[in-house]
Amino acid sequence: MTPDPIPILEHLGWSAATTPQPLLGGWDNHLWRFGTADGRVHVLRMYRNSGPKAIAQAANEASAMDCARQAGLAVPVNEAVGDVDGVPVFIQQLMPGVPLVDAVKRRPWQLASLARQFGAMQARIHSIAPPPSVRRLGVGEIRTVIDDGPLAEAGHRGRRDGDAIRTGTAVEGRRVVGLRSK
Repeated sequence: MTPDPIPILEHLGWSAATTPQPLLGGWDNHLWRFGTADGRVHVLRMYRNSGPKAIAQAANEASAMDCARQAGLAVPVNEAVGDVDGVPVFIQQLMPGVPLVDAVKRRPWQLASLARQFGAMQARIHSIAPPPSVRRLGVGEIRTVIDDGPLAEAGHRGRRDGDAIRTGTAVEGRRVVGLRSK
């Protein structure tokens, strides 16, 4: 069952000036796009899992995103982080661009170039050391934080790279520009 995003936003102290619209997303999140009175567009992300493990994973993910941003990767800014009844939620800036798969569908002749850029971005993600708060958990690279999310325990290893190809990578024009909130 898909939750109603309005009470979630209100719980975080936010209000939507536009009706939240569901977004195609990953395995482990509900996602909505919404606008605020100042004209900005945001994404509400709500984990599908709840409890202390999910909250710890969300905190690690937020730290990893900050670390990736500090390393120069374009990742969404977390404008609010919290939980609703033990379910982690984020409000993030909406990243520019379109999902990689949509860019390839529109311009299939750019596949080779976009694939090289995607590979380079993934290699860069894999090379970033995680922040100290995550490193003390025995995590060797930031990718582990991103890939070993709530569904890893259910045997869905490597799902993030697939999600990145499908909806999590932003393309503007002929360039892969960063990661999206799916």
